[in-house]
Amino acid sequence: MKRTSACLLSVLLGIGMIAGCAQQNTEQSSSAVSSISSAPSGQEQESTSDASAAEASDNQESQSASTNPDLVSNFVIEVLDKSQKKLGQFQQSGGAVVTDKGIFYSAAQTDAQNQKVTEYHLYLPDENKPEENKDVLLGSIKDLSYEATYARTELGSKEYTLVMTGNLMDSEKDPLWLLEFDLDKHSMQKYQISNNGFAYTAMAAANGKLLIINHDQELNLTDRLYEFDPATCGIRQVMSFELNELIGDTLRQVYSDGSRIYLLRLHFDEESNVRMFVDTYDMDYKKLDERDITLLMVKANANMLMADEVFNEMKQMVSRFIIFNKDCIYYENFSATHFLGSLTSLELLDESSEAVCASFGSGTPFFFNHELLKTSSNSSEEQSEQEKQEEEESAAEKEKELPYYFEWAGDGFSQYPMTFSDSRYYIDSGSRSQNGSLMLQTSSFDPERKENPLPLQIYYYPAK
Repeated sequence: MKRTSACLLSVLLGIGMIAGCAQQNTEQSSSAVSSISSAPSGQEQESTSDASAAEASDNQESQSASTNPDLVSNFVIEVLDKSQKKLGQFQQSGGAVVTDKGIFYSAAQTDAQNQKVTEYHLYLPDENKPEENKDVLLGSIKDLSYEATYARTELGSKEYTLVMTGNLMDSEKDPLWLLEFDLDKHSMQKYQISNNGFAYTAMAAANGKLLIINHDQELNLTDRLYEFDPATCGIRQVMSFELNELIGDTLRQVYSDGSRIYLLRLHFDEESNVRMFVDTYDMDYKKLDERDITLLMVKANANMLMADEVFNEMKQMVSRFIIFNKDCIYYENFSATHFLGSLTSLELLDESSEAVCASFGSGTPFFFNHELLKTSSNSSEEQSEQEKQEEEESAAEKEKELPYYFEWAGDGFSQYPMTFSDSRYYIDSGSRSQNGSLMLQTSSFDPERKENPLPLQIYYYPAK
């Protein structure tokens, strides 16, 4: 079979890329996908408040990896505690997420042959003795072409992520890998999920196992839902979906709240007629119900897009999908749509906005508003004196507002205002671990429209 042409993919996606599926409701099992072990022993390095965290050697390499600025791009992140005291800093390239054990992050390096290597680290801040901070190298991988950082998942004492290797721009098949990091033993394992992977994948923890979506890139587009069992390292296919001649179903995301499994499914009647559903399964993969949320997508885009453009927006790949309180949904795609809504009433929740964002990590989800404090884009020549005064007053009022995150608290959302080291900081991303450890990453903005005039910072709140 030839790989799906870029032309067909662009037709399906509109402005992105997609692989498709037509649901087969009967549960399927397949022989376990081959497991490949790649486990370097962890190596600790002392990390003071001024130390670079990207200098540990990978035991798989003959020599220590180092940074070549022509090949890699890392940036410094400061780590602060709740009292705004600096605990340390590290250099990262691919984002950070909090775990029960510390802060998990990746950094780009080059090896002795000047080839790019992606390292994965566990940063261990010590609130009482910052001079004794630790930075542990968990493992590394060469030839990484894409990591689905939005899908990083913590399960027990291990952190998991999905990556692609190879050249994603050629016509050859590229493997999809599951990387497993033991946060206690400081080691890494690598498992091949598919030899025909697709970059926009998805993963969720359910019933002590991992659920992984892969979009096979064949002429008959097939989505497969795999189950990975950490206890046995076995992988089996539990569902598959096919899309034939633009008729059928395609998966967009998977989520579990611990008692149910939810699939976000896009149904094609034809290329221009699509609907979006949330399907609910029990933990044994028995389908319980399906809910059409197409109207929510329309309402979420009412102020941005024409009606016919909404259907193209629905085809986009999805980065975040959360079900909470059994009736509430958070949706975010790689294009422009973010919203909080009700699955029953199909109304947007009051806190929903075009700028609402959700946390990462495997703990209780929370949300925050990503809007920046911006002034009008009109030039001074185009503004009257009254308009200038009103704009200045509005900006002054906004600057008095504290950034905050919010989360569901039984019968509604509760807000948690935050005070950062400078009023120009806003919440750029956040995560929560299984035991409740919290991490907020901040960026800065000032009225002169200068992005990040201040150092990037992480506020770290370990569970007590």
